[in-house]
Amino acid sequence: MITRLLTWFGVSIKRQLITSIALIHAILMIIFIVDLTSRQSRFLHEQNKAQAISLTRTMAINSVSWVLAKDYAGLDEIIQSMNEYPDLKYAFILDPDGRVLAHTNHVLVNQFASDALSRQLLARRAAVVVIVDSSHLIDVAVQITNQQQPIGWARIGISRHSIRDELSDIALDGLIYTIVAIIVGTLLAWFMARRLTHRLYQLMQGTAIIRSGVFHHRIEVKGGDEIGTLSHEFNFMLDEIEKSRQKAVAERKRAEQSDQLKSIFLANVSHEVRTPLHAILGYTEILQDSQIGAEQHKHLEIIRKSSLSLLAIIQDILDLSLIESDQLKIKTAPFFIAELFSTILDGEQVIRQKPHIRLDFQIDSNLKRPILADQNRIAQIVVNLINNAIKFTETGRIEYRARALQAKLEIKVSDTGPGIEKSALQQIFEPFRQEHDQINLRYHGTGLGLAISEKLTRLMQGSIRVWSRKGRIHGSVFIVQLPFEYASTDFITPPVTLKRISDRIASKAPADKGRILVVDDIDLNRLITTRILRRYGYKTLSALNGADAFECIKREADILLVLMDIQMPIMDGLMATRKIRQWEAEQAREPLPIIALSAAAYEDDKIKGLQAGMDAYITKPFQSQQLIDLIEYWLRIKSGLSE
Repeated sequence: MITRLLTWFGVSIKRQLITSIALIHAILMIIFIVDLTSRQSRFLHEQNKAQAISLTRTMAINSVSWVLAKDYAGLDEIIQSMNEYPDLKYAFILDPDGRVLAHTNHVLVNQFASDALSRQLLARRAAVVVIVDSSHLIDVAVQITNQQQPIGWARIGISRHSIRDELSDIALDGLIYTIVAIIVGTLLAWFMARRLTHRLYQLMQGTAIIRSGVFHHRIEVKGGDEIGTLSHEFNFMLDEIEKSRQKAVAERKRAEQSDQLKSIFLANVSHEVRTPLHAILGYTEILQDSQIGAEQHKHLEIIRKSSLSLLAIIQDILDLSLIESDQLKIKTAPFFIAELFSTILDGEQVIRQKPHIRLDFQIDSNLKRPILADQNRIAQIVVNLINNAIKFTETGRIEYRARALQAKLEIKVSDTGPGIEKSALQQIFEPFRQEHDQINLRYHGTGLGLAISEKLTRLMQGSIRVWSRKGRIHGSVFIVQLPFEYASTDFITPPVTLKRISDRIASKAPADKGRILVVDDIDLNRLITTRILRRYGYKTLSALNGADAFECIKREADILLVLMDIQMPIMDGLMATRKIRQWEAEQAREPLPIIALSAAAYEDDKIKGLQAGMDAYITKPFQSQQLIDLIEYWLRIKSGLSE
């Protein structure tokens, strides 16, 4: 009950103000009435007692001669004169022996007073005795004396009923005044609260409007009191917020423009760097397949490895930029972790440069089933950690292991390297940071691998930590934990890699060689792609842009497949692909496989290509076997012989 009252009371300031003022009025008026009644009661009581004593004395003085003369008629006359007093209850005269000489009740005359109060009175010697002093009765006795000798007692009893009635009237008047005061105070409080809360409500309403996003709203300022000052300060605060908001919006636009310009810049840089790298790697591979000496072959291998290192650095910078600009998306798909680890082991060419290191992997039995996660990003994390371990390990063993811990996939990469200083562990995942300058001078590298791994881990709602001690033979241990789910049982076969497809195609009947259309506006790129295709037995046609490619496809009926660049003048690869797909639908022709060959490496570029109707997307620079595997895969599908 009390809780409900407190809740009701605390709902609004208006209710609190009205209730408080009404209660204060009521309490103050009640205190005032109680105090007034108490004071009046004491005053009337003392006045009543003094009057009783005065009357008794008068009656005693007037009765002296009648008592001495034993004149009962005279005494009775005196007693009867007392009846004129309205509150008189009784009056009588006693002789020293206690016999009633006169009484307002004639029946008691000549009788002896036998009550205890009278016997006590007869034993006293005081001139005035207040026998009873209560809220109902005042009983006073005065000694009758003759020449200072007691000859009897005069006694009067006065009732206090009229005083109680007067006090009741005072209390009733006080109650009426209290009710009137409460009503007047409540009305006054209501008007005050209405005026106060109305302005407070305007402030609340303004706050709600601003919270909804309307920042130009302002509060009407009325009066110069505290609420008016508050309204003025509130409007001033809104002005400052509006200025800050506009500034923040402008800063955000500038930041977005900056991010957009940075993304465009990085995309352009990536495209422009990948294009010459594609030429370098392509011609290096072509020259390596030609009749050259061992020394020239060694030089070409150095060029190829250096180009691949440069390509890896560019890819790391692009990945870091994508992550920091929140453009990198996580894509889950079913895959076998054992298949992924095996592919990583097959692809680690760097380990061959350090024959004293053994690279192994382990998969716990609870990961034999396919899992749902981002295979490419997990592979990127593991490869970065392995490459980091290879870089710092001269001899011993590098092991990467996976196990399932409830809903977490734990990947542990350990090495037998020199370990890491404790002071460097705090900054090891920061971009462009290595343990110290001497490390960079000795081992080289950009310091992006661990930073990218840490950011990818966080992007996948996981965690990464490192354990290491400098100088210990245990080296360093990196532990990654990522959320995952087991894939559906419908996914029962490992993913088929392009290398397996190529081997399967080669092990059966090779597809008939035919003509492939190479579309690229850069002569060097067309030349490299053409030479790769011819080396594998394919004839080629060339087009300088999408418009030429479209006309060539309409004109030549024996084209098996199209290799389409994206960025070209007149008509780019995306528009050309859309026109080709539209024309094929109109002519009811079987769609040609179209593979994008582009230096644009962003995921959005790949998505746009697939949405335009392309079948696959390969990023420049690429290895010739990678391109041939993809071509043969799509030709196999086109011929209807794929499994």
